Amino acid sequence: MFGDIHAKEQGYPPVGLSLFAGYAIGYKAVQSFMNRNHVGIAEATLLQADDIIGHCGLFD
Repeated sequence: MFGDIHAKEQGYPPVGLSLFAGYAIGYKAVQSFMNRNHVGIAEATLLQADDIIGHCGLFD
């Protein structure tokens, strides 16, 4: 999720994604996960990405 500029460079069609949007989405996913599951940042850093993504509520 590095944005349309990098997508085009790698042969993918642009979809209207801002440059480095993945960082903002990742931040929101982790914050949502921590709030919904009452987990602190120290504990969250030990978890697998699949667990955070699957339980953050943003991609349901």
